[in-house]
Amino acid sequence: MQSERQRLLHHTLATIALIAWQTHRCQAVAAGEHAHLFLQLCDLVNLAQRPASTKLSEAAGRTSYLSIVKLNNSIGTQAWQQVIKAYNEPPSSAQTATPVGKAAENPNPREPYWKAAAKEVPNEVERKKVLAAAGLQEAADTRLAAYRKIQRPIAEQAFITMNDIVSIANGQAKDAATQAARALKKAAYGRTDFSPNAATATDAKGEGGDAASRQDLCGRPNTGAKANTIAQVILCLCAYDTDSRAFCESTQTAANLNLAGTPNTHLTNLLSLCPASTDTEAPTVSEINTKLAKVLAQVKSKATDVYLGHFSGTGCDGTAANGVCIMYTANNKAAQDKFNKIQWISELQKAAKLQRQHELAQAELKGLTAQLAADRKLAYSLLPAVVAELDDQSEATRVENKATNTGKKEAQSKCSDGKNKSAEECQTLGCDHDTENNKCKPKPGSETKAAGAGETSKDGEAAAGFATHKYKSACGVEKNRR
Repeated sequence: MQSERQRLLHHTLATIALIAWQTHRCQAVAAGEHAHLFLQLCDLVNLAQRPASTKLSEAAGRTSYLSIVKLNNSIGTQAWQQVIKAYNEPPSSAQTATPVGKAAENPNPREPYWKAAAKEVPNEVERKKVLAAAGLQEAADTRLAAYRKIQRPIAEQAFITMNDIVSIANGQAKDAATQAARALKKAAYGRTDFSPNAATATDAKGEGGDAASRQDLCGRPNTGAKANTIAQVILCLCAYDTDSRAFCESTQTAANLNLAGTPNTHLTNLLSLCPASTDTEAPTVSEINTKLAKVLAQVKSKATDVYLGHFSGTGCDGTAANGVCIMYTANNKAAQDKFNKIQWISELQKAAKLQRQHELAQAELKGLTAQLAADRKLAYSLLPAVVAELDDQSEATRVENKATNTGKKEAQSKCSDGKNKSAEECQTLGCDHDTENNKCKPKPGSETKAAGAGETSKDGEAAAGFATHKYKSACGVEKNRR
């Protein structure tokens, strides 16, 4: 059995709880009491007023890559110059008369860039400008060939990077920024072509556009609100009713909300009182999520329902006796799922998801575009490396020739020392044996050219008796002498 003291304590606590409930139930919503909610909801509305993020674009990367292709075309071989030149020439009459054949099954994916670059470098004057940008305006063929060799892997890597840029710019996130902006407008107003000054009565009447009373629009216990836009939530929490109090802003329209009349005038008025955003850039994922979380943190529960604002009695009819609120049912899993799918909530979540896709793709594009710009800069800065490469090749050739000549002289010295040697000794030294004189002699072909010996004709015209002269004119003299 409980003691008298315990029964008294329980009775006292119950009385205090009852008084507290009655006080809360009868407490009127004071003027300005929803100002904090109004400002938070205005923050969400303002997201829809800001511009969409810049669309994904391959333009900057394409500019860098085409610059590399222009250089690649300009330093190409004579045969390649003819291929590039043909891109800028109109088809001949024979070509136009000939039926177009079947397109190549595997066309080179680089060809569109070759053609585009050729259009930007249509003549020799423009080609020389490109060459000058790389320090190659007076370059000999050997230097151009060396430049091609070093530049080729850079051009190939740039092509791969350009493909990645095109893939991202035209991939799943291609229209994500535009779709995110549309989702924000649908969350705020219910449609993407909404203008506050051109709001209609339907814009204020919730899902289906047919709410007949404030409780229909804003909800009551066990019956969720039809309000499905942020603008309509603002109506439920701010608009006047019989108490004639400015719940959100001191200068708001001093008239009761009548859904059968022109509720759009209240909508336009309240939206015009939202503090204008000073942000001129697209909202970020973080902003969307943070601002939504602030509003959802204000959600309270009453029995099996959840609501924003103040609830006192039978429903959100805008009076102190019942409630200045917006209420949704949440008594079972189906109702809870429906709450998460309320248009203004789901569209904000959708906008955040789309904006995240865009931001991730934009970050990738930024990195790849920067890489391509660096490749372009490198491609036009290879001249010092080319000069060093050619110098190394010349030095290697000089050393190789010197070693060859030294070896020949050493062989000749060993085989021409004038000393008597046997055939075995000469063979050991790599020489032939002169049996008549019992000495070593150089093997055929190892002798050095006689001083003043002439060059072999490039056309292969040198023959026995003609190769001893430096100039062809002397050949006739030699022939006549014979």
